[in-house]
Parts: sequence; C-alpha cells; structure tokens
Amino acid sequence: MSTDNQLHDLFSIDATEPLPDTGRGLRFPFDLPLQFRAVVGGDRVMEGSGRTVDISAGGMLFSTMQPPVVGSDVELLIPWPVLFEGFLPMQLRVAGGIVRSQEDRAALRICSYEFLPLPANHPHNTSRMKLS
Repeated sequence: MSTDNQLHDLFSIDATEPLPDTGRGLRFPFDLPLQFRAVVGGDRVMEGSGRTVDISAGGMLFSTMQPPVVGSDVELLIPWPVLFEGFLPMQLRVAGGIVRSQEDRAALRICSYEFLPLPANHPHNTSRMKLS
C-alpha cells in the first residue's frame, strides 16, 4: 500500500457537514475522548480529560470540567477511530496554545500534530497486539 493511500485511510473518518465559516476557516464537528496536559504559568502542570468539539486546519475546540487558562501550552492525546493499515491502533498528539477559555471549554491554536501508536495498556486500545 502506498504512503498516500495509508495517509488517506488514516484520515478517513465519517465527517458530517462542516460548521459555518466563522472567518477562521472551516470547522468540522469532531467528538472523541481526549487527555490533556497543560503547562500553566511556566512551571505548573495541569492534567485533565475531556472531549473534542470541533476542529479546523489551525485549531480545535474541546470541552472539559477544568479548562486550561489562556496562554497555557497544551498537549492533547486523542485515540484515533481508524486503524492504521487496518490493524494498528493510533492516537493523535496535538500541541499548541490556549487562545480562549470558558466555563467548560477551551480553544487551542494548533502548532503541531502527529500520529503515534496507541499504547497497548490504553483503555481505548482493543487490539490484542502488544507494541514494543
């Protein structure tokens, strides 16, 4: 299988219609569980969980009980719903900064992202394959 086909398969999730353009680009509804780690004020680490709400080329909105404050550097880990090459569970790692924070939501400006194997002991990994 070519790399282009592998990437296409990796990103092939059923997407609904995009949300209206708000001037920041097209946003797509995106509802998946996530874990996050935020560096607040340069040295205090905050960890939490939540769910994605929507995503665009440059940002992501997510819901959580305790959103990180504006200016926090954040790493999100999201179990990916599509298996790589049909058998390898993956997770999406997204890094960026919080640009908006509300009562139960935070908006992240995406600086980088990558797909990584989902650890064998992760609760969303239903594969029997152990990765070393």
